[in-house]
Parts: sequence; C-alpha cells; structure tokens
Amino acid sequence: MAKEKTAVTGSPRSVPDHAEPFIVDPVIEKRVLRKLDWGVVPVLWFLFLVSFVDRGNIGNAKIQGMDKSLHLTGNNYNIAVMVFTLAYVIFGVPANVVCKWAGPRSLPFMMFIWYIRGPRIK
Repeated sequence: MAKEKTAVTGSPRSVPDHAEPFIVDPVIEKRVLRKLDWGVVPVLWFLFLVSFVDRGNIGNAKIQGMDKSLHLTGNNYNIAVMVFTLAYVIFGVPANVVCKWAGPRSLPFMMFIWYIRGPRIK
C-alpha cells in the first residue's frame, strides 16, 4: 500500500498499489459546474436580496418617521436595530439545523411561522 496525501485535508491515506488515479473529464466537469451555477446561484442571489431588503427596511422606516411615532430617543433606535439583527443571528442556526434535518420542504413552514410571529401594523 502506498501513502498518498488527500487533496482536501492533506492527510495521508492508504491507496492500493494497483489503484489507478481517478481522472475527471474537464468537459463533463464544466457542464456539471455550469448546471450547478445556473441552478443554485440565482436562488441564493434572490434569498440574499430578500434578506438585505428585510434588514434595510428598518432604516427606511426611520426615515419615514418611525422613531418619532414610537418615541425613540437616544440609543433606543440603535437598540431596536441590534435586537432585530440579534434575532437573525440567534434563529439562523436552528433554522439551518431544521432545514438540514427536515429537508428543503420545511422552508415554507418556517416562512409561515415567521409570518405569524411578525409584528402587526395597525
């Protein structure tokens, strides 16, 4: 058995002496990567856009007079933004765990729960 370093970790692994190296056809690899890029990147881009707009709306609300109507003085607005961002950080990890455990079909359910718990505008 010969020792060979793996490409990812660099740690040695045992390879039988008679084993031939696995060669990936560059044309097939390029086609697979292109399919992944066209399938995954637009979805991730859209989700990032929605997340950015959601986080940016609190700034737009302040410009429209939210701080005056809610009587936010001093650092109260900054604390509200911090709590909003903290919720993203705290609930992001469990949401990813649930999505990994239950699969991508759990996403509409999580969005519905997020809608239910959201603030109501009167």
